[in-house]
Amino acid sequence: MANVIRHKRGTSNPVAGDFSQTAELLVNTTDGGLFTKTDGGSVVEIGAHQTAAEILAAIKTVDGSGSGLDADTVDGLEAASFIRSDTQDSVTGPIEFSAGTLQTYDPTSGTAGSDTATDVAIALGSGHRIVGHNDGYIRSLFEWNSNGDITIGQGSTSLIGGINFISGSSATNVKVNGNRILTTADEGSGNGLDADTLDGQEGSYYAPLASPTFTGTPAAPTASAGTNTTQLATTAFVQGALTNVALTNTAQSFTAQQTFAELKETTYSLTGTDIDPANGSIQTKTVAANTTFTESLEAGQTVVLLLNAGASYTITWPTLTWVTSDGNSAPTLTANDAFVFWKVSTTLYGAYVGSYA
Repeated sequence: MANVIRHKRGTSNPVAGDFSQTAELLVNTTDGGLFTKTDGGSVVEIGAHQTAAEILAAIKTVDGSGSGLDADTVDGLEAASFIRSDTQDSVTGPIEFSAGTLQTYDPTSGTAGSDTATDVAIALGSGHRIVGHNDGYIRSLFEWNSNGDITIGQGSTSLIGGINFISGSSATNVKVNGNRILTTADEGSGNGLDADTLDGQEGSYYAPLASPTFTGTPAAPTASAGTNTTQLATTAFVQGALTNVALTNTAQSFTAQQTFAELKETTYSLTGTDIDPANGSIQTKTVAANTTFTESLEAGQTVVLLLNAGASYTITWPTLTWVTSDGNSAPTLTANDAFVFWKVSTTLYGAYVGSYA
């Protein structure tokens, strides 16, 4: 070992080239640092002073679990300002979860599932519950029980008088599985409730108010005679009202004098040879060959027949009684002739009106 110590000085920290030999000492006169060079050629500071940042960096190499490091505060807060995670604890102020995206939650217990969830504020394990307490009594407020059910509130206790769901400005927006919960506020007209049955009957059992269609034999009260309202008319009411009314689609018998402002009779062009008043009370026929007429009149019916070209062919009439000035004799036909036929009882009568142009 050398028995002579050499030293040099300068105004900055030395580098390896500043040393002329090993074990030489160099002094930084600016900050008082003392340096030497090892046999390996590295420059080291003897008794180096450290800045606060250097001290912190050194502490970080030995901190963490089991280090025994006991700080006085954390970010200026005493230990009593933090909630314990390993034992029962309480807070004196509200806990607020800041707006924005929360951390992804990945349960640390259980191996069956691999679910994760984002934006989780509070995670409650199965069989755990949130409780409230009053004067030493504890009651469940919210529980995910071991049966897999989510329970709100607790029964058989006078401490919980009821559960009130308040849904903002509208009391009709409390829902289960997206379906609105019905309350007594929904009773009455306009509630929009679509029930499966009404008094045990399906909706098709009832007829709608607008254009109802009834099946079977529906019954209704019979209005008194002469009623003229929008009340339903039963068949009994209609039959009573039609007792003294003439129908237009059936034969009518009048027992009293009738006054008609106008009568319009049906004119029918006879295509066959049967004189039938059902076809019209005024009929026309143009013959083109010898013709034999038949008739289908009933007692009291009358038909006017206009016959064309009758003089050119032989005309055979049904059995009838001619009413003429010469007695019961058939008239002599011309080019255009008019006849009237009527029946009294079973006798058919005919009258020749005359010839026309």
